[in-house]
Amino acid sequence: MRSLLSAGIDTTVNALGAAVYCLARFPTEMAKLNKKSFSRPRRFEETIRFESPAQTFSRTTTRPAEIGGVQLDAGEKS
Repeated sequence: MRSLLSAGIDTTVNALGAAVYCLARFPTEMAKLNKKSFSRPRRFEETIRFESPAQTFSRTTTRPAEIGGVQLDAGEKS
């Protein structure tokens, strides 16, 4: 958790919130994760893989694409 303490306050708060959110949203996956021999920091990293603590970043399409049934043109943010 050392890296967590050196992170910015906003991302730290968001990361902790994401971890709690993932525990509630994916209880089956979290149960599987708890059965593995991951360290606590590794478990935390795995939870924020589902929900990024930095919500201001987005992806930009480089070509037309369909994601989840939604058509995106080149240059659109998602």
